[in-house]
Amino acid sequence: AAKNRMKGAERTRAEFHVLGKFGYLSDPESGEAVLSRLGSQGDQRAAYILANALDGGQSLLEKDFSRAAKLYASIKDSGHARAAEKYAILQFRGNGLKEDRRSAIAIMRTLAADGHPRVQRSLARMLIEAGRPEEAINALKAAVQNGDETAKFELARAHVRGSLGPKSRISEGSKSLLAMSDYGDNAATRELSRLMRRQELALEEANIATKLKYDSDSGDLKSTVELLRFIRVFPDSLPNSFALRKRLISENAALLSQRHVVPEQINLLLETREGKKLYERITRLLTETSPDGYEAGLRTLHRRDKNAYTWILQYSLQSLGEFEGNLNGKMTKSTIRAIQGFCRRNGIYDTCRKGPLKSASAKVIAGTLAKKLKDTQAK
Repeated sequence: AAKNRMKGAERTRAEFHVLGKFGYLSDPESGEAVLSRLGSQGDQRAAYILANALDGGQSLLEKDFSRAAKLYASIKDSGHARAAEKYAILQFRGNGLKEDRRSAIAIMRTLAADGHPRVQRSLARMLIEAGRPEEAINALKAAVQNGDETAKFELARAHVRGSLGPKSRISEGSKSLLAMSDYGDNAATRELSRLMRRQELALEEANIATKLKYDSDSGDLKSTVELLRFIRVFPDSLPNSFALRKRLISENAALLSQRHVVPEQINLLLETREGKKLYERITRLLTETSPDGYEAGLRTLHRRDKNAYTWILQYSLQSLGEFEGNLNGKMTKSTIRAIQGFCRRNGIYDTCRKGPLKSASAKVIAGTLAKKLKDTQAK
């Protein structure tokens, strides 16, 4: 189609390469080059696709906020509203260009004046973060008046989470979420579940679990993930919950991302308590998973079992040639020295020095280890 000069075919092929839609045949570098060329020739759609990929979209390209901001800027003044919105979000956060919240909000207000609900929701999020809850409520209400059910959900969630400061009405938000959930709103049910898991809301556990299972059985993968988490916290909410968790993981392993699957697999392993075999099975699981799965799994271990977490740290550092001590799951002096050395060599020591078992340290160590192990395996 591209050879026959079919309109947009070359651009679509390049987009699919960048997004990895051709699987192992995907060539993100060639896709990026084509999109860049087309964008420089005045193809706004190509420029936007490339900017969105660099802006952290689901692509195979490394994030480059600075370049994304320049691409958005090159087309936003030509009437590309979505590019203007994305540019404003980057500007609000100071990603790729100087942070200017006032200017970002002004851009969003101009775009929201056209009555597009998605933009009104984005504006509301900015206003919430900027500490202007009353204006945020007005923006969300305007979106609701334009028929946007998502805005209705976001307004209820903001009330329940206390995001609106003194304007938050937790009772009002809870009632709204319950009504939406009863009407079949999957997102509302998931939010209620999350609040219950965090002990921020008390509802009938079986009712929420049953709704999540119905949504999961209907093919909603987000509900499947939330159901796994919910029945782990509330095992009596459904009969045979442990067996159900195993079945859900087995049936959906190929559909869910590894960062969702691996933590739940680790939770199941920890609950079986298989003695010495436990560490072997966890090691095999983390060795065979993706970097995202490894990072999420290691962070789960940090929360659930510090000894298992330490053992995996020792094993991973040993495989990188960073640790020569015994694998015993104990935070020994040699283990601490190895962790600190690893952190220094990878530019994360300022966080690690707070203590290897601190949450902030565990987060950066897990992410850095995942990347290093991936690089080592590639070599």
